[in-house]
Amino acid sequence: MKIKQLFVLLAYFVMLTCVIISCGSDKESDQSFINLTAVGQYVEDKDDLSGIISYNNSTDKWFIQVPVEGSIDHVAYYYPIQIEPFFCNDRLRVRFSGKVYQLDETLKSQIPQMGGCDYYAIQLTRIIRDD
Repeated sequence: MKIKQLFVLLAYFVMLTCVIISCGSDKESDQSFINLTAVGQYVEDKDDLSGIISYNNSTDKWFIQVPVEGSIDHVAYYYPIQIEPFFCNDRLRVRFSGKVYQLDETLKSQIPQMGGCDYYAIQLTRIIRDD
């Protein structure tokens, strides 16, 4: 009887440990980025853009905010498919290049749409700090 109780306690301990590990998350986890299979159509290549990294709490994703050249009130938001944890720093200024894609409709529906804003996914080919 004692052996059976010991196994039950051990099973509960293992299950509890698994739950705690699986629930732990932070902004630098893989879920903080867009899955490459979840992006839309390819749009274009962008080279040497300058922007500011921020975190979108409603989507739990990082993005790079870039003012659109030649406009005073138009902004593009690029959601990286992957980004090094070093750059996951709110309000960090960066220069970057990459392949731009349309956003997946599921993710796009989670973002509050604002006039004068464009939303994209980007597969970064280059990123550096822009101090």
